Amino acid sequence: MLYCKKFAYGFRNALISGKLSIGVRTLHTRAPHGVSFQQFCPLTVDDVISAVRRLPDKSSAADPIPTSVLKQIVDVIAPFITELFNRSIQAGHFPTTFKEAPFITPIVKKPGLDATSGSSYRPISNLPVLSKLL
Repeated sequence: MLYCKKFAYGFRNALISGKLSIGVRTLHTRAPHGVSFQQFCPLTVDDVISAVRRLPDKSSAADPIPTSVLKQIVDVIAPFITELFNRSIQAGHFPTTFKEAPFITPIVKKPGLDATSGSSYRPISNLPVLSKLL
């Protein structure tokens, strides 16, 4: 347990100090001035249903709805997802909650690196499945 706390502390400090990059890029939350989607072809409910059904069955703890459940209820919620996606694309706005990962998992960058050093790890964040669809 002590090792886990020491590792978490070291990893946290590496992120805070900037010695370890989490690879987050700054993204526009709105389309830049003068950019518009006048030729935007709205998604259809069938587009959303098809995309959801093609998703891999794996899920993340980050997902409020597991992928397997989403596939089972897609016929019911597809109109709402379609409306959300179309409005988001038209406005050039990616919902903030779709950018947030509830946890970050450290993964060793390369085999053979010092597993006790926070700098040997890269962070992996699992975003919600709907953000990946959008």
